[in-house]
Amino acid sequence: MNAEEFVRAASKMAERGETNRLKNGDVAISVSVFYPEKLAIKSRVERKRVLKKSFREKLVDLQSEGLEVDFDTISTSGQTVEAKVRLESVRSLFDKLQQKSLEIYPNSKHQVI
Repeated sequence: MNAEEFVRAASKMAERGETNRLKNGDVAISVSVFYPEKLAIKSRVERKRVLKKSFREKLVDLQSEGLEVDFDTISTSGQTVEAKVRLESVRSLFDKLQQKSLEIYPNSKHQVI
């Protein structure tokens, strides 16, 4: 998914009312952040520890820009974490996550593309 597709998907989600709120009250959409680097770790516990550390290191500085991450939702098999993105920051956060070698996908109940 490229930036334009992601922005379009976020807009469609907002039009359908598929939004929620950040802790500060800003309107947001739900997303999954994907860690694409293959981890050669067999232990589930160790994979989760490595993913949590990596996500924290890469995402903590983006929280002030409208990204709210739920670190308790890390999936070791999917290498994802659930988050919310402020609607007004969708494009800039997409770009910043790409720069950090992470991928972001909308969590919608409908096909969004």
